[in-house]
Amino acid sequence: MREQDQPYTGLWVLPGGYPQPGESLPAAAEREAAEELGVVARDVQLLGVYEDPDPALASRRIRRVVICYRAEPVSGAEIVPSREAVDFAWSNPDRASFATAPVFRLALASLALRTR
Repeated sequence: MREQDQPYTGLWVLPGGYPQPGESLPAAAEREAAEELGVVARDVQLLGVYEDPDPALASRRIRRVVICYRAEPVSGAEIVPSREAVDFAWSNPDRASFATAPVFRLALASLALRTR
């Protein structure tokens, strides 16, 4: 999806956010997919943990770590984007360049390697 909000405003990213108190990380991933795109996810599995390579962050001594999960959408799920999604599209992981936020290119590239 193309993000409306900070820190990735205008960039193509994977749906995401922050866990709520007492919520597991996989449950947070499921909830965020539902909230941001209306997609019900199943079979949520850890994809990896990635440090955002944005040089602007390094210059401010900030490290952003992104935990990515992969999941299968429930068949027949209709995408209903939230106000956070300026645009949305399905993409094959082999097209990692589709994500314009570098940290998500890393995640998609690792997913593509695992699915070959």
